[in-house]
Amino acid sequence: MRSTGHGRVALDCYFSYIARGTDSALGWGTYAAVCRVEPGVAAFDSLRIAVHHGTDLGRGWRR
Repeated sequence: MRSTGHGRVALDCYFSYIARGTDSALGWGTYAAVCRVEPGVAAFDSLRIAVHHGTDLGRGWRR
């Protein structure tokens, strides 16, 4: 997290996910967000999500 000035902060993050359902899935990626911060309130100004890898368990862990 870094301040970009004028009550805004920028976040550059990694994430992973696991989903369970008919086809279990997993993956990972990054997201970049800019948040506006005011007394008692924080809100997204922008959000960019990029999935770098996504697969189901059958394709991801074949034997």
